[in-house]
Amino acid sequence: MISDLLSTALDQVESGFPFVKGRDTGFTEDDGAPVYEDAGPGARFRALTEKHMKELEAQQEKEEVAPGRPSPGQVKKRKGRK
Repeated sequence: MISDLLSTALDQVESGFPFVKGRDTGFTEDDGAPVYEDAGPGARFRALTEKHMKELEAQQEKEEVAPGRPSPGQVKKRKGRK
């Protein structure tokens, strides 16, 4: 559920960025209009989102492979210790 909320929030943030016409992709719309790359901040935001998502997934897989080792969310401070 949290991942769905985060995904929706990121989509909404990305949709707020302006489209900046970049290079011609060589593709055309159904009506024949050329399709251009997005050279604006939305493209950079999308690339960074994908990069960090892959890093988080890799980290999660690494934590699942190491059984017996508590994940950061499972570590609790014991009373009397700093």
